[in-house]
Amino acid sequence: MCGIATYAYKRISELIEHQLYNEISGRSIIRNIIEDYIIMKYLLKHEKEKPTIWDEYQYYGIGLYKLVMERERSNPCSFKDGHVNYVLLQCLVNEYCDEEFIDMDTSYFDKQNIRLKAKDVGEEELYGLFYDYDSSFEHGLWGAIRESSLLKCDNPAHQFHLVLDSDNEQKLPSVWKDCVRTMNKILMLLNNELSIPTQLLSEVKKFE
Repeated sequence: MCGIATYAYKRISELIEHQLYNEISGRSIIRNIIEDYIIMKYLLKHEKEKPTIWDEYQYYGIGLYKLVMERERSNPCSFKDGHVNYVLLQCLVNEYCDEEFIDMDTSYFDKQNIRLKAKDVGEEELYGLFYDYDSSFEHGLWGAIRESSLLKCDNPAHQFHLVLDSDNEQKLPSVWKDCVRTMNKILMLLNNELSIPTQLLSEVKKFE
């Protein structure tokens, strides 16, 4: 639980450090924080009926690392200066048990996609109005391309054709407030489970 929360914190820290509030990358960050929150809420909701659910969540993620590792073993990467460290992947996959005992399950964790998980934990609005929208930017779909990377020519004689935004003039609405709201939801989950000191929690509420 703390690992998920720390990952979300590191994403929002990147947003601040690199001033990504109005950028395409900012959409990726808020989408990820929303997913972290939904997953955490889902795990907490079902842990009593399914005591192994946290382990299953961890091994699902490690299993996807194993899948990449096995692909590289079968067809070694043609260049060695890429960002994927296959030696590190092998270490992480074998960290808690031998890789032979780890499944490579390509279906989404616990057999439910993020939409169903959001519905399960009562976060349909967060999924339907934010996560789905930001997914267009994550996958480079046309709506996101049109909004972020193409400008409308304001010359009527040119019939208002589209102009490529190669100078990065188009600035998207800031994701800052949504990131803060969602991160605070994560902190409230942490507080319910671990009891954050009152002084620190009051700072969080004051910040919101």
